[in-house]
Amino acid sequence: ATTVRLKVFFSQIEYLFASFVPLQFLGFAFFYTGRSQWLNSRFYRYAYVIPITLIVLVFTNKYHLFIWTGFSDISSYNLIEYQHGIWFYIFWVGHAYVCLGIITLMFIEFIVTHQRIFIRQGILLLLALLFPWIASLFYLLEINLIPGLNLTPASFIFSGIFFLFSILYSSFIDLVPIAIKQVIEGLNDGIIVIDHRNRLIYHNLSAQLYFLKGDKPVIGKSLEMIPFHTIELKSHLLTLEPGHKPVDFFDGENSKYWEIQCLGIEKFPACRLFIFRDITQQKLAQEKIYIMNEELRQLNAQKDRLFSIIGHDLRNFFAVILGHCELLQMELEEENYESMATSTRNIVEAAERALNLLENLLMWARAEGENLILNIELINLKTVIDNVLAEMIPRAMQKQISLEAEIDSTLEVESDENMLMIIFRNLISNSIKFTPRGGSIRVFANNADEQSVRLVVQDSGIGIPQAMLENIFRIDSTTGRSGTENEKSTGFGLILVKELVGLLGGKIFIESEEGKGTRGNVILPKKHQGKREKSL
Repeated sequence: ATTVRLKVFFSQIEYLFASFVPLQFLGFAFFYTGRSQWLNSRFYRYAYVIPITLIVLVFTNKYHLFIWTGFSDISSYNLIEYQHGIWFYIFWVGHAYVCLGIITLMFIEFIVTHQRIFIRQGILLLLALLFPWIASLFYLLEINLIPGLNLTPASFIFSGIFFLFSILYSSFIDLVPIAIKQVIEGLNDGIIVIDHRNRLIYHNLSAQLYFLKGDKPVIGKSLEMIPFHTIELKSHLLTLEPGHKPVDFFDGENSKYWEIQCLGIEKFPACRLFIFRDITQQKLAQEKIYIMNEELRQLNAQKDRLFSIIGHDLRNFFAVILGHCELLQMELEEENYESMATSTRNIVEAAERALNLLENLLMWARAEGENLILNIELINLKTVIDNVLAEMIPRAMQKQISLEAEIDSTLEVESDENMLMIIFRNLISNSIKFTPRGGSIRVFANNADEQSVRLVVQDSGIGIPQAMLENIFRIDSTTGRSGTENEKSTGFGLILVKELVGLLGGKIFIESEEGKGTRGNVILPKKHQGKREKSL
């Protein structure tokens, strides 16, 4: 620059960049010494107040003379010498020296408290910091070979170059393998490296903890000689190759699921690196999702089945009732009393069946929703069965079916009487429905063991096809069929029976052979345990 005005302008431009340099060095020091958590938005928001204020004061100096109070043109060196104001020493000198002081102390503390390898690195950093220290002191003490020359901004540039040189050509690079090893050792994933002779040449702490037995050193040993927790793991280490899909296995020793991935190692094609990732939570989540999906599928099937029963079977019952009501109206007009009696009987039967179906539906819904309250009391089984048979005898007589019971009067259980009656009412009703005219139904009971009793409803009916028998208790399968005299059936009664038997802590299973009759077995505990069992 040839004029004082231009020289001042370029000095202002110099401050535009140099004002931020001390803070950048301070940020590097925080990062290097492991204090990067301090470098947050709050730090930068407050720290940058000083350099920004300094820049504003530099560009507005002619109005207040806070930074420079005067100038002396040194024409022999084409320089300008400044007379500094008080704010120059506060904002520039004070700010720069505070930053340099903090950086120096952090580096010294880092060298003293860390491993020996960092001593050389710390010395290089401290040497780099000497440039701005010496340059600023020479300028402030006016120890300059050339009057007016301020080397402080340039000294920061030299320090940056020295840092870069150290990183690229000195032992600064040793930080990388140390950092990598620290990261690998701290991983929850297991790491194992195998050489071309199937020798284990490296493992991290997680691999030692989860996969290796004992504390003896295994580095350099063949896989065949190393005791692993599971044979399956050793098999995967011997057979997996780079490029194969990751495989899963269960570690029973630690109750964990692991995913193994095999990777190749550049420049060592015969060597393999194995990564073991803990996928236990993922597996458990998948199992939970599967169970939830299965429950949703069953609920959806139950909904469809219920809508089918309500939309078809109940509709048929009411269609029969409506049809006979219309017929009854016509017969009443014609005074055909004999036909009126038949129509009335058909209406009553259809209404009873519709009511029975509705009661079963409501009972099942309450049982599924776990809103059914059990009334547990000591019950005589002979009394319950006799009461049910008394209800069923008129229907059995219509088909000329003999209905007999052989129940020891001393057999007692702790149970819910109403539920027992619903259970055996449905079982005996089914037997009547699917037993031809002139057949027989026998109900008997005995001790299954010391803790439970077995009650059996056996008929001489048409039996159940094997394909239908396998799905007899499934609500998502259609098992309804017509009786021997075209009696309507939804197949829902046995589903309710199974649910109620389970609520009572018992089990039910059906034995049948097509053409040879059916045998329904109900096993009930003598003492109610207050828990729900799954029926067979």
